[in-house]
Amino acid sequence: MGLVKQICVSSNQIENDFNRPYIRLVSVSHENGFSARVEIDKAAKSRQVSRKVITVKPNADLFELSGERELYEGYSMAGINCQPGFESVEFTNSETLYLGKAFGDVDESIIKRAQIRRTIETHLDKELRFTGYRKRHQGAVTVFY
Repeated sequence: MGLVKQICVSSNQIENDFNRPYIRLVSVSHENGFSARVEIDKAAKSRQVSRKVITVKPNADLFELSGERELYEGYSMAGINCQPGFESVEFTNSETLYLGKAFGDVDESIIKRAQIRRTIETHLDKELRFTGYRKRHQGAVTVFY
């Protein structure tokens, strides 16, 4: 019937991308003073880096809290906003991070698009190879792209 069989799905993922600062705002609170929970890439004493959620207060220095990773230089807490709908943290370098958002994170929609594109290209390449193979054996040599 000329059907393409065995479609392979492309798998795209990023692992251990610890070469740029990653900060995600998990939550903010004003109970017992202003604080925020942020997820960062923290170096252990062994210098192995892993993602950790930490609690920070105003004036906290992410450089120190990250195990002195140079990528976090200049990321000290300037303010924490707990107003509903505007929950955020501001850093001394004037950057603002909103609740649920992250710096240094990969956009998953880009990864999914790349996966779909590679899957379709692989499918079409297989179809062209199969169609080209059938046409050659029927006397034709033309394969259309």
